[in-house]
Amino acid sequence: MNKTVLISVFLSFIAFPCSMAGRDGNMKEKLPFRYEVRLGWGGYPLMDSYMFDESPFGNCDIAYASPSLGNLYRDYTGPKYMTGIISGEFNMIFKKWFTLSIGLNANGEFHYIYDGVTSQCKGSSGTAAISLVPQARFTYLNREYVKLYSSIGAGAVAYISKDETEMAPEFHISPIGIMVGKKVFGFFETGIGTLYMGCMAGIGFRF
Repeated sequence: MNKTVLISVFLSFIAFPCSMAGRDGNMKEKLPFRYEVRLGWGGYPLMDSYMFDESPFGNCDIAYASPSLGNLYRDYTGPKYMTGIISGEFNMIFKKWFTLSIGLNANGEFHYIYDGVTSQCKGSSGTAAISLVPQARFTYLNREYVKLYSSIGAGAVAYISKDETEMAPEFHISPIGIMVGKKVFGFFETGIGTLYMGCMAGIGFRF
């Protein structure tokens, strides 16, 4: 996807709620807090697993490849490890029911490379996925110490290795999330999308 198009999506996604907030400037709600900072970890980065895989068949590609010596004795990789999604968010609370979240997320992958003939380790390789995902969060239960919410967002991710950098769109939905606490709080949410599959948990601070 064209990088200019991705940047345009970011700007329009951010500008719309900001313009709406400006129109309501004379009717501001009395909110106890205007901003949040959240740090979270978790989720299974499904898209990252696909992008980090160097072959179309993963570790089983030799079974489908032509039985040549080049395929039988080529270098291979060991188990791949990922850090999981590490997320940092800055949130702007416009209404009791609406919050705009700007999230910077990172996921790292690491594996060793082995010689196809001797099975000796030849080195290692790693890739990092860095994404920027604005999200609109809708709070449908807003109590002093407990909040239930859902969110939806779109952004972009950069897959960075020593040889190249690739860009891809990012789409994500959190059907159910809960935050418990007041100024300092914990949160737990479920997620479906290219950012992660499963759940994420973390802590936050309001001011």
